[in-house]
Amino acid sequence: MAMVAQLATPGGYGVTQTDSNGVKVITSNEGEVLGFSVSQAAQVYTMVDRILQSQRILALPLADRYTLAGKVAAVPEEHGRLIERLASNVATAFSEASALNALYLVDICKELVPGFKDKIPAGRLESAAELTNHQRAKDYVLQGQRPDESEDSDEKGE
Repeated sequence: MAMVAQLATPGGYGVTQTDSNGVKVITSNEGEVLGFSVSQAAQVYTMVDRILQSQRILALPLADRYTLAGKVAAVPEEHGRLIERLASNVATAFSEASALNALYLVDICKELVPGFKDKIPAGRLESAAELTNHQRAKDYVLQGQRPDESEDSDEKGE
């Protein structure tokens, strides 16, 4: 963000308004596009959307879990919206993999992101699990039965 402000003032560059996706376009006074800036929140939501759209149940290596947690920790003002997005995905996911991946992301964030688990409303994940059509997602939340895929990853130390 500081880099955008520096570019915008001394050299006569202008910055267009941030669009709804958190992207700023840096332009010259003549309107030529010189670069762009993507907000941290937009990066987090893009990453989360890609994970939720995966057709398979993910089990991230340890380094990737910390990378994900670091990106989420960088935008504490988005934690509430992210929790709601993940819980809503659990309740309405078309595929079982998507619902389980949402729960997996919640678990990673609860474990590694400071203050994240405190922002989860009481009973929110349980109510989402009750609404889902996917039995394994229900079992994950209501009975604590993690999918075999994620347990295999933990045992390998990935």
